[in-house]
Amino acid sequence: MHTIQTGVKTRLSTLEAKVNVLVNYWAKMMWLLQLKAAQLQDKKTTELIAHFGKVPEQVKRAVLRDFLLRCRNHHAIAFLQWRELYPSSLNHTHHSLQRLI
Repeated sequence: MHTIQTGVKTRLSTLEAKVNVLVNYWAKMMWLLQLKAAQLQDKKTTELIAHFGKVPEQVKRAVLRDFLLRCRNHHAIAFLQWRELYPSSLNHTHHSLQRLI
């Protein structure tokens, strides 16, 4: 039980660290877009960036967390499909891969 709890805590902290990276990247990209819009005197882009700035932090984090979870699922599916294409009789059966996919 202790090992399962530790694994879950580790996965959650890793997920939150990835969300933090994406939140920081988002802020950096918004700043860069704002600079470029100011250089080009692009009012529509400036207004759009201002609207993005009004998105609550909780919403932004929830969307990015969902994005990361969906990426994880897609990666798992792609990996299992790859394993099905290049099977190894040592580690799995065709039926077990079909069940997982």
